[in-house]
Amino acid sequence: MQQHVASAPRIVMGIFTVFAGVLYGHTGFDVFINGYKSKNWKQTIGTVVQEEGETYNPYDPNKLIVPTIQYNADQKVLDPDTNQQVTIHRQFINRNYSYSFFGLSRKDVKELKLTDHLIPNTKVKLFYDPQDPKESVVVPGMSYGTLQTSALGIGCILSGLTFGLAKEDILSWSGLRKNKLAGGIFGFSMLLMLSSFSIPVFVKRQVFEGTEEERKARWIDPYIVKAEETSSNK
Repeated sequence: MQQHVASAPRIVMGIFTVFAGVLYGHTGFDVFINGYKSKNWKQTIGTVVQEEGETYNPYDPNKLIVPTIQYNADQKVLDPDTNQQVTIHRQFINRNYSYSFFGLSRKDVKELKLTDHLIPNTKVKLFYDPQDPKESVVVPGMSYGTLQTSALGIGCILSGLTFGLAKEDILSWSGLRKNKLAGGIFGFSMLLMLSSFSIPVFVKRQVFEGTEEERKARWIDPYIVKAEETSSNK
């Protein structure tokens, strides 16, 4: 009976840690999936309507300052009269320049000088999800910043499970000796969470690789629509 009472706080703490891990890990899941799929999204042309707008991604707390881009896309909706799906042409707003920026700070993205080159009325290439047209991005590609949320989430889940389910308190030396497997898993989870804090450094290094001109050639120039391209699409 005493052993059961003593383990109850650990079980509660374990459940709380697992729940926190699932919740935090999920924050980057949609961003990771969209980043992976974005290279196969449908391309269109959008127009910059505001040079500075906050990202609307609810999972990115940094609220990056990027150009606000307006674009048109087809969307399937349910017709209430016929109860059938119909395609309508709608207008959408993009404030998510690239999933690759996930995890960067406002200051980091400002250094790319996106708003200096993408002024209002600039035409830009843009990619949107044909299944969900409100999801769009200018620069498609993977979001490596979400690896941090995944690593922290998995680490919390593993540590919560081992801490809550172990028969002995693995935070004590005696408990660790009696539960070597649980202690090993717990140690791995701690290492995983600690290593996750180096991921933003990797993301920043990847985004800012090269000179200022090379970064402009990678993140801005290929996506600005030239006048001849606009006329050929009419």
